[in-house]
Amino acid sequence: MIWIWRGIIIVLLLAEILSRKATALCFVLGAIISAVLTKFTDDYLTQVGVFLIAGILLAILIRPFILILYKKIFNKVNKYISSSKLNKRKENKKK
Repeated sequence: MIWIWRGIIIVLLLAEILSRKATALCFVLGAIISAVLTKFTDDYLTQVGVFLIAGILLAILIRPFILILYKKIFNKVNKYISSSKLNKRKENKKK
């Protein structure tokens, strides 16, 4: 079952990279918790239940903070890009 959780983690990480909505990231953390749980139990229903409950709770509790963090990071990246020499070179070529 650990391989299934690893696959779910990879798919959800790709979804998060493409969407940047922070919901998939919360479920990635839930999948990590369920992957760790496979060391303690072989019951699939328990693992899926923990995954769903953890993902939903994390989405409710930490998603707003992740979105704020995303916004700060992307603002810094945009400032860096707009002030970079590469951007200034493109502007000079347009003139």
